[in-house]
Amino acid sequence: DHAFLSGWALTGLAACLGFVAWSLALVRLERSEYWETEIRPILLLAAAAFFLGWGTSEILRFYDLLGEAERWALARDLTISAFWMAYAAALLAAGFWLKQAAVRWAGLGMAFIAATKVFVYDLSQLSQLYRIVSFVLLAIVLLALSFRYQRWRRT
Repeated sequence: DHAFLSGWALTGLAACLGFVAWSLALVRLERSEYWETEIRPILLLAAAAFFLGWGTSEILRFYDLLGEAERWALARDLTISAFWMAYAAALLAAGFWLKQAAVRWAGLGMAFIAATKVFVYDLSQLSQLYRIVSFVLLAIVLLALSFRYQRWRRT
């Protein structure tokens, strides 16, 4: 049994991608104002939340399959934080691409949650040198996100 390749993992990923494809396909069929402003953002955010849960659970499953939970605890926690931050960037990009403010706000919210997790939880478990390196890397990622957000917003 493998993480990311098990029946559950592939079914969850297929369901998420199908949900997004379905909601995007409905846009072509239904062009009402209500659909564009009310229903479509909810469907896309539901798919985004499902994918976040799926990705996080698969990361947990991957490290669980490695065994020796204490040995891999820090790597697991940092991998989850990195996934959340990358997912925040993907949501921001998708929000600009789809011209959906709700998706962009979800991306900003996800970046805030990931940064809070790093500051409150992850940094407390690191030694001094790793804490400094992690703080600098987080600052670089947040600056890159903010510059990219400003650039996308202008276009």
